Amino acid sequence: MISRRSFLKISGLAAAALGAGYGSGKLTGHGELRKFSVHGFLPGDTKIIGETVNAFNKKADSNSTPVIYADKNLAKVISKAYTSSINKKEGMNSGNITFRMVRLNETVSADILLSDDKISVYNPSLNFNGMFKTLRNRIQNTKAEYLFSAEYSETDLLSSLFRSHETAAVIENDKGTVDKIKLNASYKNIEIDGAYGKTGIAIENGLVRVHKASCRHQLCKYSGIVSQPGEIIACAPNKVLIKIEIV
Repeated sequence: MISRRSFLKISGLAAAALGAGYGSGKLTGHGELRKFSVHGFLPGDTKIIGETVNAFNKKADSNSTPVIYADKNLAKVISKAYTSSINKKEGMNSGNITFRMVRLNETVSADILLSDDKISVYNPSLNFNGMFKTLRNRIQNTKAEYLFSAEYSETDLLSSLFRSHETAAVIENDKGTVDKIKLNASYKNIEIDGAYGKTGIAIENGLVRVHKASCRHQLCKYSGIVSQPGEIIACAPNKVLIKIEIV
């Protein structure tokens, strides 16, 4: 049962929010919350990078100021492409947007993974369309030099009051969410089924790493260790995503 103190806190917040012009849908999130992400192995072609950012924001339809984690030159490319894709109009989505781009240790085949709040991993043959379908066709059979990620998420104002604010590893494959494991636990071997076999991860001392991969290049084993909200490890061939989120 909700406490009197919590009830008063929510009631006061709701009244203030409604008075400030927030609709009840935005406040409670009934059917309104969205997530969309792009994880790609991309060539070092600034035009391709720009087109990926543009395609992402056409889908996210946001005018939020993004957080960009990339080296100086790539950050400029991402920022310029994002700014040019914004349509300054009222009523656009205003959730959180984060871009990340890091150089790979070796070149691999280029590809793109898409996911949202309804489909954990898009099937390229069935779910790709428009700009992403065209983009994927262009980069296939090319070599990737960078791991790119772009994530859009909306936050439910009321739900955020009750979140534990603990971090967890959210594990997904092409069938959906496999598990959510809080980082205060320790596991030496968690196996995730993928398109080419099993991906093994370990969680220790709040850190998540891939220690076993069944895909050809095993790139996810060398993607580093993740621990902070928004960080990801992606295996495109195996269609496995490991994302760090606040739960």
